[in-house]
Amino acid sequence: IAKKFSDYKLDPGAEFSFNAVVGPRTKEAGFKDAPTFFMGEILEGVGGGTCQVSSTLYATLLHVGAQVLERRPHSRPSSYIEPGLDA
Repeated sequence: IAKKFSDYKLDPGAEFSFNAVVGPRTKEAGFKDAPTFFMGEILEGVGGGTCQVSSTLYATLLHVGAQVLERRPHSRPSSYIEPGLDA
């Protein structure tokens, strides 16, 4: 996922969508099977691990004072980020 952001440029005042940049989580797009959260359960699914990147980005946006218009937290706590910083 991080590769999709390497050349991404965001103009001042522009709106950013993580899902629009990352695109569909499919094997054809290069995503692999990994553990995913789904309806409160941990299941094997394509694109697992996406939320670690989105959560890191979300925490960074909060740190720099960016306006976040929408966020969807996990359905359960994550081991790699503090509660409330997941996305």
